[in-house]
Amino acid sequence: MTNIQSLSAALESFPLIDDQPHIEGPSLSVYYDSDFRHNILDKNAYESKWVEELNIIQKFNDVLKQGEESVNMLYTYRSCSKALPQVKTGKKKK
Repeated sequence: MTNIQSLSAALESFPLIDDQPHIEGPSLSVYYDSDFRHNILDKNAYESKWVEELNIIQKFNDVLKQGEESVNMLYTYRSCSKALPQVKTGKKKK
């Protein structure tokens, strides 16, 4: 094992003189986040032709938030209602 390490170290320290510049730059990673939840509360602070569209997008975001809350409440109620016993009424089904 020592022989392999010494040979490896010798190869790493071996000078390569070829008078060629290194044209390849460092590789940088690219990160892209496609999150569509925008905070557009400052839309009226800037003059823009997109203010009306941003108002509509804000309304859509509000509706989506209400929908998520409703879905959570529905599934919570549904799971609790299965655990509760059904109330029997005095009426008979026809």
